[in-house]
Amino acid sequence: MNNNNAHSSISLDTKTIPTISSTATVASGGTKKLLTIIGIIVIVVLILANTGVLIADLIIRYKTVDSEGQVTTVTTTSAATTSAMTTTVTGGYSNSLNGLNSAELYDPSIGVWTSTGNMNSMRYGHTASVLTNGKVLVSGGTPNNTACWNQAELYDPSTGVWTSTGNMNYQRYMPQASVLTNGKALVTSGDSCSSGLLNSAELYNPSTGVWTSTGNMNYARYRHASSVLTNGKVLVTGGVGGGGGGGYLNSAELYDPSTGAWTSTSNMNYARQLDTSSVLTNGIVLVTGGSNGTSAINTCELYNP
Repeated sequence: MNNNNAHSSISLDTKTIPTISSTATVASGGTKKLLTIIGIIVIVVLILANTGVLIADLIIRYKTVDSEGQVTTVTTTSAATTSAMTTTVTGGYSNSLNGLNSAELYDPSIGVWTSTGNMNSMRYGHTASVLTNGKVLVSGGTPNNTACWNQAELYDPSTGVWTSTGNMNYQRYMPQASVLTNGKALVTSGDSCSSGLLNSAELYNPSTGVWTSTGNMNYARYRHASSVLTNGKVLVTGGVGGGGGGGYLNSAELYDPSTGAWTSTSNMNYARQLDTSSVLTNGIVLVTGGSNGTSAINTCELYNP
């Protein structure tokens, strides 16, 4: 089992409510009272203008390690904001084979990291997704490069506590997760660590905490990319297939949540693993970089749904 692309973090993209501090000195008592009333009205108007906006930008970082040197950070905008969901990947290196269960919060307004509650299981090569209820779902991964998890857990930002939720039907290392427009989380394929690569997919229902199987993908793969399109479908691209030791893929396929079925779509121009995909404001998907098994590549391509 190969440990590239193993570290995940979630960014809750919010705004801050402005704090207003005002003092005034006047000779007349009546004028002073009038200015006080006006000041209160201004503060109330500004607060109402920012209703529904959270008070700080925080990034929940799931620290994990990578035996081959590449650490991956997956950043997803919180569903609590009006911003579209986006995913980015960044690098990093570690030589350890043991995962961590620690988690941290980053406050960009002051540039400081603070520890938060530990996960119940140490892991890397897992997925992390912000659900529509604001909680973070973590699933799968491996603790030590020898076994794979089917365990999942939830982080509650209001308490800083992790709680176990229902187990997936399959153990998965380096799958992909996408939050659908109906609020369910779709987890796709991955490495089973025992019986090879998977083409299975399953859905997590936040209201019940239960995983249910959905249609199988056309290709078994891991180290792939996935994006939720503006039409609600999920696009999966690239990765490694063919038994886990090779078979770098240029294939792409679409998941339709209304039918639970996968259909093939046009192939990418380049086979790539560990690529990233981003849905642009015009609905087109940008796929960037990755590796072809020999070296990293800098090519990019666009998919028009």
